[in-house]
Amino acid sequence: MIQTLLPTKIVKSKNLVNAKALKQKKPLQVVLRNDDAWRSQNAVFTGKGYVILDFGKEMNGGVRIITGGFAGQMREQKDAPNVRIRFGESLSETCAEFGEDGLTLDHGSRDITLILPAYANVTAGNTGFRFVRIDYLTDDIPVIQNVFCENNILNKKAVYTYNGNDKLVKKIFSVAKRTVDLCSAGDYVWDGIKRDRLVWIGDMHPEMSSLVTLYGRVKNVENSLDFVREQTPINLWMNGISSYSMWWMITVCDYYFETGEKAFAERQLDYFNGLIKRFDECVDQDGNMQYGWLFVDWPSCDSGDESAGVRAINVIALKKAIQLFDEFSLDTSLAKKVLDKLNKQPIKVNKMKQIIFLIKRILCDDLVDLAVIDGKPLLRAPVA
Repeated sequence: MIQTLLPTKIVKSKNLVNAKALKQKKPLQVVLRNDDAWRSQNAVFTGKGYVILDFGKEMNGGVRIITGGFAGQMREQKDAPNVRIRFGESLSETCAEFGEDGLTLDHGSRDITLILPAYANVTAGNTGFRFVRIDYLTDDIPVIQNVFCENNILNKKAVYTYNGNDKLVKKIFSVAKRTVDLCSAGDYVWDGIKRDRLVWIGDMHPEMSSLVTLYGRVKNVENSLDFVREQTPINLWMNGISSYSMWWMITVCDYYFETGEKAFAERQLDYFNGLIKRFDECVDQDGNMQYGWLFVDWPSCDSGDESAGVRAINVIALKKAIQLFDEFSLDTSLAKKVLDKLNKQPIKVNKMKQIIFLIKRILCDDLVDLAVIDGKPLLRAPVA
């Protein structure tokens, strides 16, 4: 769904008369007037200047600029950009130049120059932002009728909402829901709406869980899981990371058991078989893993706990696969064989809390024989 929204605040402006008019809603259409009375109802640049707009919260999209005529004669610069538009999640980002403080232009246009003619209805930008800075680069005197944000956000009826009395929890719930709604506005579930407008499968499980809790079945989740499978031949790892193929298995299984979407699960089964065969090739008889780069998340890189984390994820993925195969009366012997090999070695964690959490999840599900945290056995559980 596209929302057309006015700015909530004019943060700052230079050489812009009547900037407050940009907060007043007017028709989403160019008005063919250029008299003094009409200009007085709109914002007018008096030459080179700028305006910084605040739309109040995070948005996903761009801005739609509607102009009137020019007060006075427009200079003959039809081929030269006369407007620069910068988007930012913060004020400092909105005013920054490329390269300052590590600022990049990855994945979405946030710094754009363009020709903004008289009587224009122009849409620019497709990124994540709250603030927009518009610099007028020439000495012409244009009338700016409105600058709307065009926000793209998921529009789906919720099956769950938080109705408790805790104000902080209510605020957290609202922000979290808006975040996942913004990331799920298109055909796929993105990792982020500014940088990484991509389907990172290793980050998708919490998004899937959130969306299923909020809405039940969500086609964008199915599209994303299908997309990554279709784009990853079985001899490669999803997104180039072995643990991400494991997370794909976990996410598929949990989505199926939450929604009961049998047709969706059935079309994943052949790929499941292929992955389990690859796991078998990568885990030797003593339980040693040969997965190449062992990645859990960035904070745990070079911590010494990466191997424990990937082993834990691998165990969870195989257990989930066995549960799914049981649902469809399929052979689980190979998955159990790989699981037995993995359980020949304890999962030893030094310090990383996220990997300790993974181990506790395994133990709660009775999936592993022995886990060790900071040199101490945690507990024993029967091997699946």
